Amino acid sequence: MFLSKTSKKNKQKSKKALKYCLKGCILLLFSTILLGLNSCNSAIEPPAIGEQIRAARLKQNISQVELAEAVSLHLVNLSLIEDGFATPIAGKIKMIEQHLNVRFDWEQVVVSSK
Repeated sequence: MFLSKTSKKNKQKSKKALKYCLKGCILLLFSTILLGLNSCNSAIEPPAIGEQIRAARLKQNISQVELAEAVSLHLVNLSLIEDGFATPIAGKIKMIEQHLNVRFDWEQVVVSSK
């Protein structure tokens, strides 16, 4: 079957878009694993802690990039935490507290391993 130049370009664009989409999905999956989402140790209620982190960071005029680098988090992961889409492990929260020199109000929740 004969494809016009426009059709070939559209097909190439579709392949490129699919490739970026797959990379994004893989990054999100990898991020959840690195952050320890739903780990058996201790998970944190996402919206409350994320809002507290963002408020403390902004109060000190620290960018997401600066905070992420300081506590060894990927920028995407910090953004997901602040937006309430990811649940950080307790160790990461403690690192953020130390860097920002604040104490957050959070409770540890043990997630069942069943």
